[in-house]
Amino acid sequence: MDTPILAASPAAIVEVLFNHLALPPNLPQRQDANLAQIEASLVDYLLIASRVLRDLPNHDCYGTWESIRQCLTACKTLNVHGRIDRTILLRELRYLKLGDFLILHIASQNAGLLIYRSSKFVDPGLLTRT
Repeated sequence: MDTPILAASPAAIVEVLFNHLALPPNLPQRQDANLAQIEASLVDYLLIASRVLRDLPNHDCYGTWESIRQCLTACKTLNVHGRIDRTILLRELRYLKLGDFLILHIASQNAGLLIYRSSKFVDPGLLTRT
C-alpha cells in the first residue's frame, strides 16, 4: 500500500508532485495509486503560493491573486476524487462574480474546463434548470 502523500517527507512530496506535473526520466507503467492525494496536495501548494503572492507588500495585484485563490478553493471543493458535485457546481456558478473563473477537471476525459464570467447578465434560468 502506498504511503499517504501528506505523511511523506517534504522532499518526497515535492518529488511526487514534480513527477506528476512533468515527465520523469523513467515513465511509470501505471497510474499513481494515490492520485487523489497528489492532486489535493498540488492544489494545497497552489493555494499557499497564491496567498503568499497576494499578501506581498507594495504591489497592485492583490485582487488578481485573491481571484486566483478563490478559484483554487472552489476547484478543490468542486473536483473531489475525479467527480464534480452538481449541487456545488450550481452554487459556485450562481455566486461567480464578474471577472472570476472556475476550473473543472473532467477526469474521465483527462480534460479541464475553464469557466469565466465576462458579463454582468446571467440568465437565472440557466442555473436552476434540472
